[in-house]
Amino acid sequence: MSEIAKLLRFQGPATKEFKISTIDLGSSSGELFSTSLTLGCARIGFFAYNNNNNSSSGEIYWGDSSVSPSTGFPIPVGAVVEIPVVQDLDVYFIAASGEYADLRILELS
Repeated sequence: MSEIAKLLRFQGPATKEFKISTIDLGSSSGELFSTSLTLGCARIGFFAYNNNNNSSSGEIYWGDSSVSPSTGFPIPVGAVVEIPVVQDLDVYFIAASGEYADLRILELS
């Protein structure tokens, strides 16, 4: 099953809104994710897809405001990771050291 097909299977639980965001990440500091949902409904699903294909390791990491490659949860190249949904919880992303990354975020509400 392709990674896009895996993402599309998450579409089912959404009853209000379905948004995909593209984020270009660097490795200097964590980047705070800001929601793309516009209807004001609570987020019920939050998934990250590592779309890297042209870097050394290609890994992306997620975590709190102090996220780094040594402290964050890894998202390997081509992987879809479900991130726990907690209202008002800030999530940061960062690329592996010395790299840039292409991240896709899927939000459901």
